[in-house]
Amino acid sequence: MRQLSKTEVVETGKPGVSRGLFLLIALLLLTGFPLFMSITGISGHEEATFSIYNDDWDGCSEFGNYVKEQYGGEDGENIQIITSSLTMLNRVNRTGILIMMGPTIGYGFTETIAIVDWIIGGGSILLVNDFGSANDILDLFTSLMKLAALQFSGQEDIPVLGLKFNTSGVLLDVGSYDTNPAMPVITEFSDEFGDITSGVDKIICNYPSIISMYYKSGEDEDGDPIYKWYPVPYGAASSTTTAWIETDVDAVKRGDWDNIKPDGGEWGPPYFSYNYSGISVSGYLGFSIALPLPLGDEGKFMLVSDPDIFANAAWENAEYDNQRFAKNIIDWMISGYSSDDNPVIIFDEGHITQKPYSSMLYFGAYLRTITQYTAFSLSPALFGVDYRNPSEGNLSAYLWVNVFLALFFPLIVIMVGSRWIPKKRAPRPLLMTRLKRYYARSYFAVKMRYFLQFKQYERATALIYRRLKRTLIKKLHYRGPLDPKTLTDLISKETTKFSKEQIMQRLVLAENVSKGAVTLDEEKFLKLFLALKELIGELGG
Repeated sequence: MRQLSKTEVVETGKPGVSRGLFLLIALLLLTGFPLFMSITGISGHEEATFSIYNDDWDGCSEFGNYVKEQYGGEDGENIQIITSSLTMLNRVNRTGILIMMGPTIGYGFTETIAIVDWIIGGGSILLVNDFGSANDILDLFTSLMKLAALQFSGQEDIPVLGLKFNTSGVLLDVGSYDTNPAMPVITEFSDEFGDITSGVDKIICNYPSIISMYYKSGEDEDGDPIYKWYPVPYGAASSTTTAWIETDVDAVKRGDWDNIKPDGGEWGPPYFSYNYSGISVSGYLGFSIALPLPLGDEGKFMLVSDPDIFANAAWENAEYDNQRFAKNIIDWMISGYSSDDNPVIIFDEGHITQKPYSSMLYFGAYLRTITQYTAFSLSPALFGVDYRNPSEGNLSAYLWVNVFLALFFPLIVIMVGSRWIPKKRAPRPLLMTRLKRYYARSYFAVKMRYFLQFKQYERATALIYRRLKRTLIKKLHYRGPLDPKTLTDLISKETTKFSKEQIMQRLVLAENVSKGAVTLDEEKFLKLFLALKELIGELGG
């Protein structure tokens, strides 16, 4: 096999930023930016819509303050805020109320399972949404209800198999509204749900949605039930019978009221006639925007299809009873727990809309990723674990799942990430076995490039200094010693461009650097390199 000549080789490696260094820089930016934003306070999450930290008109700070003052305890120990994944619910060894106000960021499967687990453990949920991401949760609930019906009852006697927020259009009510029909004033309330509507005569909404149900509408030819989605006609608060669901949302936003009217295919006021479990409903009814559902002896599930009902603008509006309605809801939900339960109230702040420059946007995403793999476990209820009495039941089986993930997740991250972290290493000999054919590059250029890549300026200086000597030997056929003084005398005879002092100064510096007596930074090396290169050029090298 033919040997490569010195002009046919080049180093296999490529100069520049390595992939590992690039990934490390990207990781530092992703983790450092939100941390920097949090520490400096340049921007926080107080501007997030429906956040309990937002004091503006579209925030829910007034509602949050009421909950904290009324049920937070002396030091606020009964209030918890989750800014990451709701899988963190598995770390809360207490029961209570989970409040999800206007979520827009999607809920993952493990989060939804954690919410189901929370309910099984006796927890309550206040889910307030219109066109956000709450249906991620309700869709799974619907699937579980269908599965339970198939397994235990064959679906014969269950009229409703699921609930969701209708996101197909906006609720308009021409029979009762404030500024325009997209801001309906609710005046229809039911007394069937305890004290929720006590002292409430009218509440104002702002572009609300409605609550829909997966309802048994009949049977097919084989006698199997047929289920379809219908508006919920019964709840704690409902619109008038002159309302409908307008699907042309853009026209509503433009305020084109002259051309907005009910069209074919859009839901009008629902008509129902059925009798189930002693409840008889018939005739035209309004659309429900608030639906309370009891969950066992203590837990409660409350759906409200407009988070603006709880916003500061409505809370502070003395003309309407939004403040009283919001207070009644939280009072009703916590009334199922005794003082022995020591209930906790949890606010989900990790799924509301954040500003692009908010530290919560990035920090929350980072925390969600971490907690996704460290906080999730199988259902404690499946192991017989009671949140209020964690010592009872097979607690060890439950804890083993969390301990296993929590211990090994950091190790897994290190093992996977270590291969991308740049390793500090000294320059290695430039072996011919590590070179490949590449024309138009000299062996001198290859070695010079190699030294410069690893910032070995002293070795690079020695390389070009030796080349200067070889050039002089080749031209003059000189065979004697080549110290800086002799070199100066020989070079000064070949060129008049430089004085002896200039030549001597450059050669002495090159000699000292080559011997390791002097070190150079990048700027000084560049000047010396160009100076020696210029001398070589004068000698015809």
